[in-house]
Amino acid sequence: MARPAKKAPPATVAEVRAQAPKARVARRMAFVVFARSDRAALDERRRALKEALALADREGEAAVRLTLKEQLAGLEDAGGDHPAAVKILKGALAAGGPAATRLAWAQAEDEAFAVVAALDFDAAFAAGERPTLPTSWSTVAKAWRERPAKASKARAPRGSTFALRQALADLVSDERRGLQPAFDDGKVRAGLQKRLGALGSARGPRDTAGLRAVALETRAALWLVDGRPADAALDLLRADRLRALDPGAAVDALPPPLYAGTVRTRGLCLALEQRRPVVSCDALEEQKLGGVSFVDGSRGPEGPFSSDEAARVLADYDVLLQRCLKQGAKDNLTTQTVVQLEWGIGNDGLVKGHDLRPMRLRGTSVETCLQEALSRFRFPRYPGEMQHLRIDFEVGGEL
Repeated sequence: MARPAKKAPPATVAEVRAQAPKARVARRMAFVVFARSDRAALDERRRALKEALALADREGEAAVRLTLKEQLAGLEDAGGDHPAAVKILKGALAAGGPAATRLAWAQAEDEAFAVVAALDFDAAFAAGERPTLPTSWSTVAKAWRERPAKASKARAPRGSTFALRQALADLVSDERRGLQPAFDDGKVRAGLQKRLGALGSARGPRDTAGLRAVALETRAALWLVDGRPADAALDLLRADRLRALDPGAAVDALPPPLYAGTVRTRGLCLALEQRRPVVSCDALEEQKLGGVSFVDGSRGPEGPFSSDEAARVLADYDVLLQRCLKQGAKDNLTTQTVVQLEWGIGNDGLVKGHDLRPMRLRGTSVETCLQEALSRFRFPRYPGEMQHLRIDFEVGGEL
């Protein structure tokens, strides 16, 4: 016996009306399912959600109405009608109640993380330039959806999430609808910088490392917009230290982890050292954060040895060697001297032995200092025979 032909799914709201069940809730769901599919035209999908809203008119269905309005606003936004989307959301939020509060918080949290994604930190910071800002909410939402999944298995405590949402509430409540106008407004930007800074430096059981790092990274982007690269670098250095901790753990202090540095921040620092006026991340970190941190290259994947990468590692750790030479000059050990230092790099990225010349420096405080500095170096892991690096320092009358 031949089976009856399967009905084609509806392509218009009129067809949904004809095919949907009579029961109110089931009928409403038929319109919602149609609106969520991408088979129909955008206008038809919008009409379907409006039909569903008309079927959510009972006293206990406030949360359902709010969800449907949020979806309708998304369709209006996708169709380019931003004012209509704003009007719908404002109406939903004005209705009040716990559901509306949850929606407001969720929007602010998504904007916060989307800002970090859409600013494209790697490209902007590596060049030491002002980042390109998103021009509409839909751009930000797309950037957030496409953001690579990262790290954190642990969810932040409710208190910290609320604090971050509140710190960024100005962006989502901006009547001109979008991040670009808010960033173009100097007063809004200054107020946001202040609030983000307070969140980034907060202490307490509800303030987690991960959310504080997001706040500082976002503020760093705002500093670049304002042409204040030193402040941007300092906030990124602080964020790096937080990223080195458990992102979901409560933070009561800001310890100086030795290997908290990231390639992204070091890229910005190198760019800033080549500009005028020069900004030194090492000096900033030493002065403001109580010590210099470094990138641990040995934690990355193993690959062929790269001289360029080794030079970048050396540039990161060079401050330790310079300290030794400076102290040696004070003790009149390295003054007017060409100091030659050579060392091997093991396959694990750690330094294996060293050779120091001139020989009169061997056994002195200079060699002890250099040996301790080299023990902290972390190069990328590599296969094959051991590689060696050599560097010459020409020390004048003073450093």
